[in-house]
Amino acid sequence: MKTKSFLILVALLALISNTYSQDSTKTSNKVWYEPDYAKIQFAGSIGFLSTGFGYHFFKDKLYSELLYG
Repeated sequence: MKTKSFLILVALLALISNTYSQDSTKTSNKVWYEPDYAKIQFAGSIGFLSTGFGYHFFKDKLYSELLYG
């Protein structure tokens, strides 16, 4: 039951978030804690399904992510 509700939450977040294939929506009035992108990772080395968000630093030279899964 816990896994099912988690997957529903992830699906809802994916549906209501703005996703773009190119970075054409960059604005300078973004607050510092707003993530630059969201990520969903299937399998890999950190779990079966992981979701999270990330930030760009130093003019897109460094990417930092926080994933849960």
